[in-house]
Amino acid sequence: MQLHLLLLDEGFMSGAYTAVGLRDAGCRITIVAGTGGHGHYDGRNIDWSLAPAIDSREYLCAIDRLVRRSTYDYVLPLTEPIQALLWDAAPSWSDRIFPATAEWQRDLLRDKRRLAEFAAARGIAVPEHRALPNDAALAAAVETLGMPLVVKGITGRGGSTTHVVQSVSLAREAMARVRRAGTTCFAQRYVAPPTYLAGGMFVAGCPVRLYAGIKVAQHPRLTGPAIVMRSLYDERLLNAAKATMRALEWTGIASLDFVRDADGGYLLLEVNPRPWGSIAAASAAGVDFFAPLAAVLRGEDPLPELGYRPDVECAVLPLALLAFQSWRSPRKLGGALRGFRADRGIWHPWRQARHLAHRLVRVARNW
Repeated sequence: MQLHLLLLDEGFMSGAYTAVGLRDAGCRITIVAGTGGHGHYDGRNIDWSLAPAIDSREYLCAIDRLVRRSTYDYVLPLTEPIQALLWDAAPSWSDRIFPATAEWQRDLLRDKRRLAEFAAARGIAVPEHRALPNDAALAAAVETLGMPLVVKGITGRGGSTTHVVQSVSLAREAMARVRRAGTTCFAQRYVAPPTYLAGGMFVAGCPVRLYAGIKVAQHPRLTGPAIVMRSLYDERLLNAAKATMRALEWTGIASLDFVRDADGGYLLLEVNPRPWGSIAAASAAGVDFFAPLAAVLRGEDPLPELGYRPDVECAVLPLALLAFQSWRSPRKLGGALRGFRADRGIWHPWRQARHLAHRLVRVARNW
């Protein structure tokens, strides 16, 4: 039986890779981007369309109407804001939302500081941190954690609520920015880059596919998502990722960010319980997350295949082309442009490419 899946995203390329990957794994895909605007393209076993922006009142109503009049086997929210919307709304079709989550998992994934404390209590190393309930707590945090200091929101993505500061006055400004973004902030000990990523497809916390890499370049430089990834096989990094996901008992695709301490150990920064922005780099290193994901959705038990090719460098598109540092190096720019040719399955046929470009324009306007 061919599964019909509804994918809900915000127009990011991670959603496009997931849609095409699940289509190629034998599923019928409908993918709806909550970007606002209008646009539609019906391709081979994949339908693309736009919906009201996810922060609008109309979004949930539009998705509810879509699910009620169709026969989707599963609904997959592909970003944290959409996950949270569906968790809070608890629609009548909640039993079709994948992955199914328990309340304790949802509570942890809504709060980066609580998740860090959960991990630390289970022997997983994390950077030292302090709560910042008010400005008075900042002085104590600086005394304990030193400078530079990381000021973070308990929610946020793409580095939007993460700030590396060099002084108390800049820390106060960062706290104000995080609060204006509508979230609570905390302080974290600064650990120098680079940042590492580990990702995989998991079943009840056990990996069936794995990938890890180093963020060779990020945009913005210290806190933003990767614009160049290079695969890295390091048992310590992979073991830290596996221990975290085992504790979370997670089923589905997820990624984790780490930094490395002076002793060579890996410290967990955060968990992203969905396909991530640089997921195409895993494909370049020989990892297919979507065939085992489709197998799990069909009720099968995919066999673990945890190998991948190390030292495979991959530009993250189209973000790499938007970063100034890419244009400073002909080699980096050439690598980014070659990535478009390598992603022929994403950008072909031309009508699909046109719709993806339209999605990205809407993303840029919203972001």
